[in-house]
Amino acid sequence: MDTAILFLIFNRPESTQKVFEVIRAAKPKRLYIAADGPRKSKLNEVDKCNASREIVNSIDWECKVKTLFRESNLGCKKAVSSAINWFFENEEEGIILEDDILPHPDFFRYCEELLDRYRNNSSIGVISGHNHVYNQKAFNGNSYDFVAISHCWGWATWKHSWNLVDVSLKSYNLCDLSRSLNNIYSQNSRIRFWEAIFLLMKQNLINSWAYPMTLSLMINEKLSVIPALNLTKNIGDGEDATHTSKLNEEESRISLQGIYPLTHPKVIKLNETLENIEVKNEQRHISFYRYLKIRLSILYHKICD
Repeated sequence: MDTAILFLIFNRPESTQKVFEVIRAAKPKRLYIAADGPRKSKLNEVDKCNASREIVNSIDWECKVKTLFRESNLGCKKAVSSAINWFFENEEEGIILEDDILPHPDFFRYCEELLDRYRNNSSIGVISGHNHVYNQKAFNGNSYDFVAISHCWGWATWKHSWNLVDVSLKSYNLCDLSRSLNNIYSQNSRIRFWEAIFLLMKQNLINSWAYPMTLSLMINEKLSVIPALNLTKNIGDGEDATHTSKLNEEESRISLQGIYPLTHPKVIKLNETLENIEVKNEQRHISFYRYLKIRLSILYHKICD
């Protein structure tokens, strides 16, 4: 496998082992491994972090390996985003996979093929291996389609796309986002939702690197590819999870399936039906506390015309 992989690990040796076995079977020629350091407030986390790192030391195929092992804890947002920065200091494109995201073997071939297919297409920002549509029929016979949301549960991109991402969002303002959202959505509720998320990120009320990626690429009017069949599954449900302590019912029912042969969409454009389902599910799965913060943000901040 020619495409480089960035494997993000932390404190989950069991899931790390499962994901690493699939990576091992793919035999990438270049593997980057980044690990955040243990938190001082968590008992036994040093042992868990060390156990996870030990797993990825067992490379038994011909592979160029680079590691970025943190001694202290940076937190999810900074640790992940800085690791991706490090990855793209060395690579022009690649696949990013976290230790709790189990891929189907087709995931790697799918990412590699679509990275090549859309490398020089300015409309595409991310190749995602996951969807929150949960309905293959909604893709109208295509193996994948295009939405504005960027999913990070197993994904691939190019250096030139990642360079557009500002995790702090300091280089972007609400007017930038609003203009792009009005080109994407016809429903005001969808526009207001993402404007509120943007404002909450600006106020550091949401600790996430994934939302800034989605917002940055939305501002630059980049589309994301999502597959009709989920090629990855989140297996990080549990007490050690950062953002998925309790996965929703649809996610828990996902059974990974092969996607080949691929049927490519004839036109590159936003699939509004899929996008509406995606955003509706994004809104539905946020906590009530976060929903209240979103509503307050809408009420107390002036939305740019």
